Amino acid sequence: YGDKDKPEDSLNYYTDSLKCFQQSGNILGSGHVLNNIGEVLRYQGKLDESLTCFLQSKDYFEKIDSQLDVAMSLSNISEIYREKGELKSALESAFQALDIQTVLEANLYIAFTYLSIGLIYHSQGNLNEAIKYYKMSTDILAKQDNTLWTSQVLFYYIIALVEIDLEASKEQLKSLESLIHRNQNGVKLVELRFKVLQSLLMKKSNTLQNLVKAQQQLTEIVKSDDTLDYSITLLAMTQLVEILLVELKLFNNSETLKELIDLIQDLRNHADLHGSVLLKIQIYILFAKLKAIVGDLQTANETLDLADNIARQKELPKFITEVKNARAAIYDEISKYSGSNVDFKEIQNKLSRINMEAYLNDILISGILSGKNKK
Repeated sequence: YGDKDKPEDSLNYYTDSLKCFQQSGNILGSGHVLNNIGEVLRYQGKLDESLTCFLQSKDYFEKIDSQLDVAMSLSNISEIYREKGELKSALESAFQALDIQTVLEANLYIAFTYLSIGLIYHSQGNLNEAIKYYKMSTDILAKQDNTLWTSQVLFYYIIALVEIDLEASKEQLKSLESLIHRNQNGVKLVELRFKVLQSLLMKKSNTLQNLVKAQQQLTEIVKSDDTLDYSITLLAMTQLVEILLVELKLFNNSETLKELIDLIQDLRNHADLHGSVLLKIQIYILFAKLKAIVGDLQTANETLDLADNIARQKELPKFITEVKNARAAIYDEISKYSGSNVDFKEIQNKLSRINMEAYLNDILISGILSGKNKK
């Protein structure tokens, strides 16, 4: 059964398997099946149920002192906590897994736990620690001669480097590009990672020519039916939204607005499906930027309030800062226009002519701002 293609069928299959293992007293088999059930539930966005399964699988493995499997469960538990935005718990579980793997000298597992720790620090906004662990992971994987694994770590390593050392990120991107030519299994995924990062670097250059190239490449990735890694697709979508927001601000184009609405709606669907708190905050920020551009400053501020509340509740300093910066940018725009003749009604008139404002409110506000009614 394919977990992602037919999750309900997979759950039924694994549930039946779990009963058989439990009835026969097979503790190891029960632990592994619980782990598989947790993975399916995680994909469905049922993070609390998934966490329960991973915790149960850990208990089974501990009964028979299968330490490497205990570490596997701890790593999965860490990933769930990260997706829920509970980064302190995520870090604690990841380091527990790392302690076990270090004793067992399980270098390959250590490499991926370093990656997980890097991702947690990255989510916290602690780029120096994130880069440190990404680098440690790449050092181990470089000895494995597996382009797919190495490209996965390089992908996140470069994303972090872009924020603090653009030239170093360009050098690492060359290393990633060289992996494409090895022609090993998974080369399409390696190439996809390269294209997304290449677009990210072009976007960072802030030249119109590079922005156009980045937009074209990201659009191609987002619209592709061949989704090799949904997390990469989501990054491509968020980066494309950022570029289109600039385009909308410059040209007030109704087609750009329609594309933005559809992209943000798709992102919201992914956030609902996978239960990612971090993605939800990103969507709130992007949506607020969109509403500010079309002149609805009240909704923009309300949406940033929602993002800020979640970020503070989950103690996510990186996102607290992003909300603060987004709000400051909105106030800065207000101050620019306060003494000029620019009228936000120009955009609103364009919206009404194609009935886009109603579409925007019906599709997005009802869903994104529904969090206010759930408190």
